[in-house]
Amino acid sequence: MDHTAKNLVIVRIDGGICSQINFFAYGHAVQNMLGERAKVKYDLSWFKENGKDYFGKFVRNWDFPKAFPDLAVEEASAEEIAATKKRRTLDFSELQSLQEISAPAYLEGYPKGCFNLPGCREVLTKNFRPALDAESAAVAAEIAEKPACAVHVRRGDLTVSSVAYGVPCSTEYFAKTIKIVRALEPRAKFYFFSDEPDYVRDELLPALPADLDSKIVGFNGSDKGYMDLALIAKCGYVIGSIGSLGVYGAFLGGGCLVTPKYSFGSLQAMDNVIYLNEDRALIALRQQQEERQRVFPGVMKIRCGKKRSLQLFGRIRIDYR
Repeated sequence: MDHTAKNLVIVRIDGGICSQINFFAYGHAVQNMLGERAKVKYDLSWFKENGKDYFGKFVRNWDFPKAFPDLAVEEASAEEIAATKKRRTLDFSELQSLQEISAPAYLEGYPKGCFNLPGCREVLTKNFRPALDAESAAVAAEIAEKPACAVHVRRGDLTVSSVAYGVPCSTEYFAKTIKIVRALEPRAKFYFFSDEPDYVRDELLPALPADLDSKIVGFNGSDKGYMDLALIAKCGYVIGSIGSLGVYGAFLGGGCLVTPKYSFGSLQAMDNVIYLNEDRALIALRQQQEERQRVFPGVMKIRCGKKRSLQLFGRIRIDYR
């Protein structure tokens, strides 16, 4: 088995459907780069051992084959994973270029967004053919009837600010982005996708214009995120949030994207992208301190009042992310 591992590159996959797409895209790019010199396989053990969001509330199933039924994903065995890890482990976040990758290698960590990988968009859009159930098919037919805008409202484990993802999008953010889309297309109907549809119904929609033509698509749940992704991709306009579902929907469907600028990587491969950043200076210092305390318990106590140390802490926090 150790001899077999010499020619293997194994990509560890975790997370929701968009993370799965991103990891596959990098594995596909590595396979194209290395050709016959290596075989790319995937470590799917996370879905058997964990398969939940950060809070352990929403499931994260291995849904990639349901969204891309014609793209082959070969799973690495436990023996292959162990042997390859023993030989060499690389962290995606530390790589400056894919050229640093050669077999054998076990790739863990989190790469940047795959949007600019050569040939990535063509492969993904060509093979994105999820089968929709009756409810989703009915919404898809409705979306096709008139101009539509998908609004992704990421809640769940990103309800609070995150070192990796940033500050949750506010009600004002959605009000501004909706105003932009209505200026571009006054006839648009807005379809809201969220892991917390009750929040959209009870808190977000009441704060938006009363004449907004809207619909909450809340029946799929986290176990059918790939169906929501398919519906978002069918919309001509997409409003993203700090999660990735809206961005990947626009990436796969070609719709005009309005999004905060966040850390998923450059979107240069996409046309019609509008960035709307909220003023981070308005975020309370206390909120930033609470977030640091949550991620690095005990650190704030020894660093408080030392400006130079706090600056160093900030750099360490970025490197850690």
